[in-house]
Amino acid sequence: MCAFSISTWLELEMIIDNSKPYEAKYKKVCDVLKNMFSMHLKEVQHPRAKDLLNKNPTILRPKWGTEENNTDCGVFLMMHMENYNGENARNWNLEFPTEEEGNRYDIIKMRMRFAAKMLSHEINIHREEMSKQALEFADRNKEKKAREALIRGAIRVKKEKQESERVQSSI
Repeated sequence: MCAFSISTWLELEMIIDNSKPYEAKYKKVCDVLKNMFSMHLKEVQHPRAKDLLNKNPTILRPKWGTEENNTDCGVFLMMHMENYNGENARNWNLEFPTEEEGNRYDIIKMRMRFAAKMLSHEINIHREEMSKQALEFADRNKEKKAREALIRGAIRVKKEKQESERVQSSI
């Protein structure tokens, strides 16, 4: 997962990555982003537009970094965004378990929480239909264990499909 904190680029360029290894995989992309952002600042006549070009990124290596999970970058990104409180990312304590501590179920819970927020948000034009389908699913599958088995099976099928369609990152 790579999250670029654009709001703090003029003070400190910070990259948060939950994948391992990190070494030198961001140099090219950081340079491109710095140039683009600097050009934008120049275009809007920001007085510190050139300052950005001299900044060096700090790569935060969070303790919850993963070697096996390379599919949940969006979950990690949303978790970081939700917990950002204006302080330096080095000081963040998200109290999220490491891969070694077994964070698989915590990630699934985070996925479900974010999905529920997105599906039920007022701006989602499909909110009512999604709610209706969820209630219908619950009505059709009254037994909890059977319902959970269906959900686990659907997750497994989706994961297999995603794995077969995965394109390796160019970074």
